Amino acid sequence: MKKTWIPLIVLVLLATAAALYFATSRPGTPRSALGHSDATLSDTGESVSIKPFPRGKERPLPPTDLPLSAVIDDLKRRADRGEANAACRLATEWTECLGLQKQLQRNETILQNREHIALRLLPEGNSGNSQRKDISVDAIERGVDYAVAEVERSKSALVHCEGVPSPQPEEVTRYWRQAALAGHLPSMRNYAVGNAFRRDEILNNLPALMIYRQEAEKIARQAADRGDLRAAIALAGAYSPLTARRGSFLSQIVEPNAAESLVLSYRIHAAMEGIQDPLMRSARSELAGMINGLETMLSPQDARIAKDRAEKSRPLAAEAQDFRGLYTLEGGFVPDASKEECDTATLRKDP
Repeated sequence: MKKTWIPLIVLVLLATAAALYFATSRPGTPRSALGHSDATLSDTGESVSIKPFPRGKERPLPPTDLPLSAVIDDLKRRADRGEANAACRLATEWTECLGLQKQLQRNETILQNREHIALRLLPEGNSGNSQRKDISVDAIERGVDYAVAEVERSKSALVHCEGVPSPQPEEVTRYWRQAALAGHLPSMRNYAVGNAFRRDEILNNLPALMIYRQEAEKIARQAADRGDLRAAIALAGAYSPLTARRGSFLSQIVEPNAAESLVLSYRIHAAMEGIQDPLMRSARSELAGMINGLETMLSPQDARIAKDRAEKSRPLAAEAQDFRGLYTLEGGFVPDASKEECDTATLRKDP
């Protein structure tokens, strides 16, 4: 058991009663709220097995540019019938709308602050000079104008979400988990790396986080074994002792393992080799440094074993766009799954 688990997750270990409440007592929440397929736990709390979520036959999803209010009822019905792509789309829509609401709030705060600065620094009548010689009137006004434009952009983007109530955090997580347990590859990755949770909502989602802790590593490994590049990046960063537990939620629940991180890093390097894109120069350099650091932690024999394992593993499916938007390879952070991914993913064929 990791000794460096963050304090909030210590609360999770003490939240068994809350988990039981969440699973059986929440008004209006069916027993399927935890996905019909809760991880089976041993007496010590360790994961014994993860049962797949029963999945229904999938149909094409509605166009992504339709207003959410026009499609949400259909998505929920289909998700509740077991269509994993619909569960993924519903979760991505909610996640996007919640993010847009928070972005609007941040932009409105920035605008208020800049307007306050302008009122404080600009003289009456805007004579052309501010009360601080190092700040021009034009600079102050440009700052306010930019903040106004950002607020308007946020409001315009939020039109997509109009008329749809904000979900509870556990609802969003539930649908991510449901699609992940059904074998929907982008959802497996998104749930396993911890993107189904938001750090500012953790205390409202502790029971689901306790379940996540038991099954995330296994789901992440399954996604990487099936060739998902970003799942491999997340796992490589999570296992790497070089991250010093600074990374994702996943990195906080797995034990550091230089050999496993190196296997995954070799696989990522092999996926990069066939891609010619100058924008990937930084990613290549970072990965090279990561591999070098991991190799120095292992004996030459163990490094050779890791390389041999990587060469025998399933190749990772990768295009240049898969490496874009990554904050850092070493930290194991990967972006949220996109709405477009929900409809293009292939479900696993094993029962």
